[in-house]
Amino acid sequence: MRRRTFVGALMAMAATPALAVRANAPDRQAVFLVPGYRPPAGGNQAAVPSTYKGWRTLVTRLEEGTGREVRAVFPVRGHGIVVRPGGGHAFFCSQEGRSIVTFDPDTLAPGSFIEIPRPYEGGGHAVYTADGAALVAVERRRTGPFKGRPEDHYGRVVVRDAATLRPLAEYSCHGIRPHEVGWLPDGRHVAIANYGSTLAPGRRGVGTPYTVEPCLTVLEAASGKLVHKQVFHETLYEMRHIAVRDQETVYAITNRQIYEGRRKRYGIAPVLSIDLSAGHLSLVARSDGRGPAFLGRAQSVIHDPIGDQVIVTLSDTHRIAVIDGADGRVARFVDTKAFGVEKPRGVALHPDGAHYVVTGSWQGLAVLRRSDHQLVRTQQTTFYDHSHLTAV
Repeated sequence: MRRRTFVGALMAMAATPALAVRANAPDRQAVFLVPGYRPPAGGNQAAVPSTYKGWRTLVTRLEEGTGREVRAVFPVRGHGIVVRPGGGHAFFCSQEGRSIVTFDPDTLAPGSFIEIPRPYEGGGHAVYTADGAALVAVERRRTGPFKGRPEDHYGRVVVRDAATLRPLAEYSCHGIRPHEVGWLPDGRHVAIANYGSTLAPGRRGVGTPYTVEPCLTVLEAASGKLVHKQVFHETLYEMRHIAVRDQETVYAITNRQIYEGRRKRYGIAPVLSIDLSAGHLSLVARSDGRGPAFLGRAQSVIHDPIGDQVIVTLSDTHRIAVIDGADGRVARFVDTKAFGVEKPRGVALHPDGAHYVVTGSWQGLAVLRRSDHQLVRTQQTTFYDHSHLTAV
């Protein structure tokens, strides 16, 4: 696909149709894809080139109902998996690694494998275009000491041919260390969460992030034009993951990293509601409305359109937070440890339109009803430590 052809097609492309959801929709079996950061020794290494010496990440493919598991190891510092609309093709996003890969989500057979040219590396997330022909991926510059100007640290967006991973277009994301990317409902614009963090001037190696510009940026996907930028001026926090509620509202979760020597821990951090039309952000409030809700280590976030709720996994407290999408208040908490899911990390809407799924960092999967958050079933599968979940 030529770049000019791609850009013209993308400009004319409508948004991916929203999944028709009904609270009483008939159930159907899903397939879950989960990256594992600490794969066991051995296993299916067919996707790994013999000359490859870098980071490896496991993918677990779990069939709901039958419980059938297939696992394969890929030559990537993998973080998130995105499946093409209609299936048949998946992209495994690297985070802070240069290799990126595709694979068959039905068989885990490897597809394309490339390395991102320096000085860039994977940002962790990507989205397909509505027709599945291309990928919109974020890439970041390797973390280094702050140079004095935020723009010297900005990452980029790369539009890649889905089959070959060949770049079709690239442009600045206007943010530091971009991470999660999502389509706005119009199908023309992407929203990007940018950590905003560097290292303190003169510092080398690990340490508490020197955060200068955590922000959400919104770009026109075909041209790279920046149409909105919302900076969170509380620089203790990094902006990491987002859930798009509608054309004007994006929810974002933040993290606070704290180093004590070389030991890292996470402090409590707020969830943000960002109003693109008004150009301001607010902190998600407690259920009684008295002040912001600092929720702990938030990992994944999705928006459920059935009840207009934002669902956030809180790994350090073994809970899910449910936020009212309209007023930005915490509606309730769900104790996941009570049904065997500890340190919940991944969360995804179930493709049956009536449920959602949450996974524990090391093991455990639970299916809950979207209407009332009641447990429907569990499966005790081992995932070997992960951040995100894909359900198809």
